Amino acid sequence: MKFVLLFALGTALSCGAGADEESPEPATGARPVDSREDAPAKKPSDSPPRDQGSGPDKSPQTDEQSDEPRIFGWKEWVWIEGREKKLRAKLDTGALTSSLHAADVKEFERDGEKWVRFTVFDPKRDDPKVDRVTIEAPLVRKASIKNSDGQTSERLIVRLRFRLGPVTRTAEFSLNDRVDLYHPVLLGRSAIRTLGLVDASRQYRVTSGMD
Repeated sequence: MKFVLLFALGTALSCGAGADEESPEPATGARPVDSREDAPAKKPSDSPPRDQGSGPDKSPQTDEQSDEPRIFGWKEWVWIEGREKKLRAKLDTGALTSSLHAADVKEFERDGEKWVRFTVFDPKRDDPKVDRVTIEAPLVRKASIKNSDGQTSERLIVRLRFRLGPVTRTAEFSLNDRVDLYHPVLLGRSAIRTLGLVDASRQYRVTSGMD
C-alpha cells in the first residue's frame, strides 16, 4: 500500500517580526526594469501572475477557495511577478521564509524609500544572455537567516507576487545566491500555508505541462 504523506500547514512558527505573516495588499511595487541602469522602468508584463479567470482588479490574496484544500507536489513550476518564464520551485515545509535566486543585488533610494534592484534567472536552465530579468522592489526589511549548513547570513527581504498553477499569492522572499542549488525558488511555510497541502510523494502535481 502506498502511503501519501500530506503536510497541513495551517500554522507557522514565529521567526522575527513580520516573517510569518502576510498582509492582504495585492500590490507589491515590484516591477521589471530595463537592463540599462539609467533607463526608465518597463511596464509590467501583459501576463502577470494572477488567478485563472480573475479580473484585473481582483486581489491575489482573496481568490475563491473550494471546499477541498488544494494539494501541491513538493516540487512545482512557479511564475514570479515581472518574469514571463517559469522557474522551478521547491515547497519546503522545513523553511519559514521563501527564497529567490537573485544576482547583481543593489540597494538604492527612490522618493526617500529604500528599494532593491536584482536580476532573476535560473542558472541551470536559462540562457544568461536572453532570460535574465531585472526587477526593482521596495525593501521590506533585512533579516538574519540560517541556511542548511547552519550558518547565518543577513539577507534583503522583498515582497513579490507569484503564481503556482491556478493560485496567485504575495509572499516575502529573501534574495539569495542559489546558484549551487537545484531550485532557484524555495517556498517556505509562510507562503505554503496560504496555498493548501503538500504531497511529499508527488512532483508537479498542479503545474505539470504548464507553460
